[in-house]
Amino acid sequence: MEGCRCGLPQTWQSAIICLVAKVRVLFLRTHNSARSQMAEGLLRAEAGGRFDVHSAGTKATALRPEAVRVMAQEVRDRLRHLIDGF
Repeated sequence: MEGCRCGLPQTWQSAIICLVAKVRVLFLRTHNSARSQMAEGLLRAEAGGRFDVHSAGTKATALRPEAVRVMAQEVRDRLRHLIDGF
């Protein structure tokens, strides 16, 4: 019997578990100051809560201001797109 994406045998019970269970995603970079945090934010925005998403780094560093600006622009662009759609 073929299994579903969560690794359980294909039954109606496993189908319910697959629909309810969140996939865990970790974006891991050395410093976690820009790309991994941006990837985390974009996946959170796009997935609508379907993923348990986090970012981390092996060395503690400060958040880069460039990353904050890029993500702020992304939010503005998305809001503008939503408003134009009405």
